Amino acid sequence: MIRTFAIAALLATAACSPPAQTDETPVPIEGVPRAAEAPADVLAMITAADASFIASEAIEDNTIGATIYRVKGTGAQGEITYNVMRQNEGWSVVETRRVLNWGDAPQAVRDVVATSPQAIVPDRVEEVVQPSSDAVMYDLFAGETLALTVNFAGGEAAIVPAPQ
Repeated sequence: MIRTFAIAALLATAACSPPAQTDETPVPIEGVPRAAEAPADVLAMITAADASFIASEAIEDNTIGATIYRVKGTGAQGEITYNVMRQNEGWSVVETRRVLNWGDAPQAVRDVVATSPQAIVPDRVEEVVQPSSDAVMYDLFAGETLALTVNFAGGEAAIVPAPQ
């Protein structure tokens, strides 16, 4: 009887206690139109890699079964988004997306687009870098629609076929 009461009291105390604070507690990003939140250790990891980075928006995404934060902001390279995922060894950048002018894309990328049947002058260009790959992808948009993706590796550019 006493043992049952002790266990019940312990469970009640634990249920009423506030959660412990961890480095994963979202913190507001100051100075933006609406508060963005990301774990402090995610923001610290990004700013350690890019000291000039100022976050303006953070979105948590769990759609693939893993926690990913998409942290948008500006830095020395302009507008950039860091996609950060929790892995066994902690948080790591799995992708960066940097907005750039079409004229700043490598000449080989511009040439392969200009000579293809799908030739366009994109409204927006996103340079996509994944640390696990030697290639850099360039997503070319017409309005809000992704029109072409170009793979650039080893100085060579190739249009990526659209999924069917």
